Amino acid sequence: ALLREQHPLGKPVEDGSYGLATIDQLQHWLGINPPSGWTAPAKENPGDPYSQPPVFLVGFPRSGTTLMDQALSAHPDIEVLEEYEFFDEVRRSWVDGNALQSLAQMSPKDLQLARQQYHQALQARRLSNKACVVDKLPLNLLYLFLIHRLFPDARILFMQRDPRDVCLSCFFQSFDLQGAMPYFLDLKKTADYYHAAMSLAHKSLELISNPVFFQRYESLVTDFEAALRAILKFLDLPWNDEILQYRQKSQHRVIDTPSYQQVTRPLYQDSIARWRHFSAQMEPLQTQLGPWVEFFNYPVK
Repeated sequence: ALLREQHPLGKPVEDGSYGLATIDQLQHWLGINPPSGWTAPAKENPGDPYSQPPVFLVGFPRSGTTLMDQALSAHPDIEVLEEYEFFDEVRRSWVDGNALQSLAQMSPKDLQLARQQYHQALQARRLSNKACVVDKLPLNLLYLFLIHRLFPDARILFMQRDPRDVCLSCFFQSFDLQGAMPYFLDLKKTADYYHAAMSLAHKSLELISNPVFFQRYESLVTDFEAALRAILKFLDLPWNDEILQYRQKSQHRVIDTPSYQQVTRPLYQDSIARWRHFSAQMEPLQTQLGPWVEFFNYPVK
């Protein structure tokens, strides 16, 4: 609490793109403006270069998105672009403030322009012409409805991890204090944020039609090859043994996330159920996290 009060960046921007006030606003709006009432979706046109969607890799911070990033990047047909806010201009144009209603009523021309804005931002960061592009930004889980609006057929990889371990890991991790990260200076605020973010994400998932693959972090680290084979099948890509060499390949990449040290070491399982070592501190968070522990079917004890 002292760090949060004294650090100049210790207080999150509640009405920012990832703030709690924004999450509440988006969930309320989505509840009364479901996609079924929107104008016709932006169906992809194979002849339109701006309509081709990437794969979106999302999940709460510290849920295994960086490990998944490194594994997929080792495949010769996949390029992963990590931690860039490609939706930023589109989000500011169509979601911020009082523009939400216009999102539901976008014309075909507006949809085309929004997709073009997204793709131009994406292409500016690409380093290859590989067939499959993955947009990895964990907190895009708050904007699944926007992904659906622009790319209703885009595949989504959703990383899951025991909510207690996720929140504890976020609290222990030293993040740059931007976006949602100041919430993680306080364990209760972290749990509050997790509950709000997951509530919005799963409200969106109930309403959108995109194909979604849910991957548990625990399964990824305990049976890595089986998990990646299933994911590649979901992506309609062939298996390649280079994926098993992801650690060696990651040595030659710039990994601009706090998880760099973890993903470049051999797979380990000591972070599974780590919360049990802090059960007394986690008990007060039961109200926020307990329902999600049950929802994701993790052991209660």
